[in-house]
Amino acid sequence: MKPARSATTTPTVTKKICAIMATAALLTAGCSGEQEPRATPSPGATSPTGSAPPSGTSPEAGTLSPTASTTSSGSPSATASEPPNPARAEGEIRRAWETFFDERGSTAAKVKIVENGEMNELMVQAFATDERFGHMSSRVRNVRFDSPTQAQVSYVLRRGERTLLSSRRGKAVQQGGRWKIAFRTVCSWAKYGEDVPKAPTC
Repeated sequence: MKPARSATTTPTVTKKICAIMATAALLTAGCSGEQEPRATPSPGATSPTGSAPPSGTSPEAGTLSPTASTTSSGSPSATASEPPNPARAEGEIRRAWETFFDERGSTAAKVKIVENGEMNELMVQAFATDERFGHMSSRVRNVRFDSPTQAQVSYVLRRGERTLLSSRRGKAVQQGGRWKIAFRTVCSWAKYGEDVPKAPTC
């Protein structure tokens, strides 16, 4: 029989074991020295320095900045002081003056161009038939509108070749869609006739 091997470890084996243990130790140290992976920033996290600030914030302080320019409020519209067609309205007023002072004009035509002419037809008829007033004439100098339905009228008043009033002021009004001589203005002309009685509404 062969003699049994001694349990004593040989130096060569011991060196191998030490080398294996040293290698294992280095591997363990290398694994423990690895960096932890970076956590992905959450959607609400602050953006890194140098990145563009979120829309609507100021890059200096991060405060909200206006996203739209302030609109200037327009001044309230002024109330219109003229009718839609001033030239046409002035033309109607001038023709009304001419019609009223036309000695050959009919009473019916004059009633239509006087404010509330139908209600004061007797007075308008007295103007149309009065011989003394028949020598009167008038010419509109200018028209100034106070509103879309009222106007100031500057006119000249004559008897024959004589000028009685070089710059008299009267009024015109729009009634029933037509420009007419204000009745108060017509009342002021009664004194230039021989027998023109004033209506109670004067």
